[in-house]
Parts: sequence; C-alpha cells; structure tokens
Amino acid sequence: VTKSNNLVEARYHFSIWETRVFTKLVSLIQPTDKDLHNYRLHIKDLVQFFGLNDKDAYAKIKEVPENLLKKVVTIPYTNKEGEVRFLKTGLIAQATIPEKREGYIELAFHPTLKPYLLELQQTFLSYDIRNVLKISSVYSIRIYELLKQYEAIGIREFDLIELKQILGISEKYKLYGHFKDRIISKA
Repeated sequence: VTKSNNLVEARYHFSIWETRVFTKLVSLIQPTDKDLHNYRLHIKDLVQFFGLNDKDAYAKIKEVPENLLKKVVTIPYTNKEGEVRFLKTGLIAQATIPEKREGYIELAFHPTLKPYLLELQQTFLSYDIRNVLKISSVYSIRIYELLKQYEAIGIREFDLIELKQILGISEKYKLYGHFKDRIISKA
C-alpha cells in the first residue's frame, strides 16, 4: 500500500469493511501507473485475502461501494504561501456492484486523488498490506499508518484534538479515559 502522507493524515471515518476494501484497492495501484483506472475486486477473493469467516461478508462488502461513493475526505495540504489548507473530495468516482453472490465490485478512484496515489516522489507511506490483514479495528489500522510514517524517526506526538479529527471521531469519547481505552490501548 502506497499513498501520500497527506492522504494518510486526511480526516475521515470508515467502517472496517470500507477500510479493508479501500486499502486493498490502493494496493492494486502499480508504481508504473500514470493514471488511475477501474479496479476490480472479487468478493470471494477479498473474504479469503482478509481471512474472514463472517457469514455476512458478501452482503457487507456489497454495501461498501455505495458507502464509499458517499464519503467525503478532508485532505490537509500546504499552499504556495506555506499555509495549511484543507481539500474536501470524494474517494470513489464510480462503482459497479454485482447482483450475483459470486460477483465482484469494480471501483474507480476520484480523479482528485491522483496526486495522492500516483507518481509519489516524496512524503509518502508504503507498507505491506499483510501487516493489517488481521486487524479488526478501523482505528488501529489508521494509527498503524500514522505511526508507520514516522518509523525511521521512532517517535510521533499528536495533539489529542487533531488525532480525533484525523480518526473522524471529534464528537466521540469526550472523556480521555474512554478514548484511551477504546482507541489508543486497543491499537
């Protein structure tokens, strides 16, 4: 999985199924790709890839494309004047959803994401998707990515409000103890 640091630090909230599908989708992008394409994900392969025994996996995965079409992400970036700005964009431009049980989903990234996914030269994150296969918490996956960015440095500090914004849970876990137990300690 390779994506720009800005996309890693984007503000959004996904379900675990949306996270898995989006992560797998990003992993299909090749370093030599010059443009974003339609990417086909076979549902039975996704279930097998993530080692899921969920009887409702097909139904849950089938809902993901429509949910991703509705998602808006807020991506931080620095303009030419050095000011931090936020770009709001969709993730997925289009989706094909099957009717048959042994089908596939086909997704196309929103064109706005091209500079955050293709021809990355600096400030990007790369990791082996197998590192997040068995993680069942959306927040644990996001925190893994945020920490993986700073692996070489060895330490990363977050402002609590900013971390909650990145995780898309600004209004949840008002008490720090709840946030620590349900998000930080779990990750």
